[in-house]
Amino acid sequence: MLYLASQYWIWLAAAAVIGVLTPLLSDKFGWAADLEHYWLARIGVVLAIPLILIAVELISGKPILLFEAAFALVLAYIVGGVAGGAFGRLFPARFEGWWVGLFVTGLIWAVFAITAYPKFEPDLQARVAEAIKGAGADPLDFELAGRDVLLLADATKPEARADLITTIKSVPGVRRVTDVDALTGAALTARTVAKLTADAEAAKAAAAAKAEAA
Repeated sequence: MLYLASQYWIWLAAAAVIGVLTPLLSDKFGWAADLEHYWLARIGVVLAIPLILIAVELISGKPILLFEAAFALVLAYIVGGVAGGAFGRLFPARFEGWWVGLFVTGLIWAVFAITAYPKFEPDLQARVAEAIKGAGADPLDFELAGRDVLLLADATKPEARADLITTIKSVPGVRRVTDVDALTGAALTARTVAKLTADAEAAKAAAAAKAEAA
């Protein structure tokens, strides 16, 4: 959460501004809470887009960051709404327009999911790999699940593992490090390709050395 606040404060600031403006606009345009069950229908509309995007990310198995971002944005919106409500003496329980601001916050989250989220994991992965390499371990011995690092149990010697985990946790954005027995997906593919490439290079070098000796 703190990493989101420090790296993606512009998104949180936008949600907070929407929160401030919502009660003020509600007071100006007379968005009174006088419709029966209005909030149930509005919540359904507000959640429609986020739920679709969340479902997509659940399929990919890495929704953690998006959940964190959604929580942070809603929290920023509520803080802004309370501030705006205090200024205009109109709090969420007294106006219908809060769902408008929440819907806009959902749109902000959707834009975040489309534009900023895809860049996050590659950036974090590169920084974690650099940290692991700097610690003398294989930078291909891990994969990411949101902000969690899944590290191979045999990535380093037992006596050096604690230091390696400390190094990984020091990378901004990493939340926790978990031991795994095997990698999956893209991480496994990258490790396999690297091993095959190294084996091919070794075989090529051995063949060249044999040819020179002959």
